[in-house]
Amino acid sequence: MGIYIKAKPSYDFDALLFFISSGLTGATELTAVNQLVLDLKAANIWSKMKAIYPFVGGTAALHKWNLKDPRDLDVAFRLVFSGGWIHNSLGIKMNNTNTAADTFIGANNGTNIAMSAYLTQRLLGVGSQGVILGSYPSDTLGIRAASLTQDNFHNNSGTTGKSITPAVVSPFLGNSRTATNAWFAQNGNNVFTNYTDAPPSVTNNLRIGNFTATTWYGNHQLGFVHISEALSQAEMTLLRTAVIAFQTTLGRNV
Repeated sequence: MGIYIKAKPSYDFDALLFFISSGLTGATELTAVNQLVLDLKAANIWSKMKAIYPFVGGTAALHKWNLKDPRDLDVAFRLVFSGGWIHNSLGIKMNNTNTAADTFIGANNGTNIAMSAYLTQRLLGVGSQGVILGSYPSDTLGIRAASLTQDNFHNNSGTTGKSITPAVVSPFLGNSRTATNAWFAQNGNNVFTNYTDAPPSVTNNLRIGNFTATTWYGNHQLGFVHISEALSQAEMTLLRTAVIAFQTTLGRNV
C-alpha cells in the first residue's frame, strides 16, 4: 500500500515574500494573492508598480502590507493607519470622520503616476466627500466616489478637478497622468476620458481615506488600492481584469 504525501502549493517568489512578511495563512487568500502577482507580471505592469495593497486577512496587521515591497518600513510604502478604521474580510472601511492611511508615496506633482481602487462597498456618510485616495494642497490629485451616482477624478486644482457622471458607477476606478496629459477610467463600464492640462502642484504623500490630514474624509470600503508609474489605457484594463479576478476568488466582487 503506497504512502501519499500532499504536495505544498508552489507560489511565485514575490507572492511568497509577501506571505512570509505579513503572516497571511488563509488558503483562499494565498491563492488569490499569488494569482494576482502572476496576472500583473503576465500583463507586464508589475515592474511599474510602487505599491499594491490587496487588503486580505481581515486585520490591520495584515492589511498594512505592500505586496510589491513587503518590508515593514516607510520607504517600502507599507501603510500606517490612523483613526477608527474597520478591518474585515471585505477590506478596510473608512468612518467618514477621522480615518486615513499614509502610503509614504509622494504625489510627485502628478508628472508620472497612476492609481486605482476597488470598492467592495460604496457607502456615503453625512457630508462625506467620498475620498478614496489622493493628495492636497495646493492642487488636488486623486480619486473620489463622490455620491452613489458620480465618480470624481482630480488632476489639477481642487476647484476645477475633472469629473464625469457615468450612467452606472463602477467599483473599479483608475486615474493616470503624465506631465502633459491625463485620463481616467470607470473600468466597470470601460469608460475612458482623455484630457490635456497642466500637472497639479502636489508634493504631499498620497493618503487613503482622505486628501489631507484633517479634512475630506470618506466612508467607503476598499478591497484593493494600487499606486504606480503612469499606465496606458490598455494597461489599466489589464489591471482591472486582474483585480476583478482577484476579488472574485475572494468572494467579494461586486
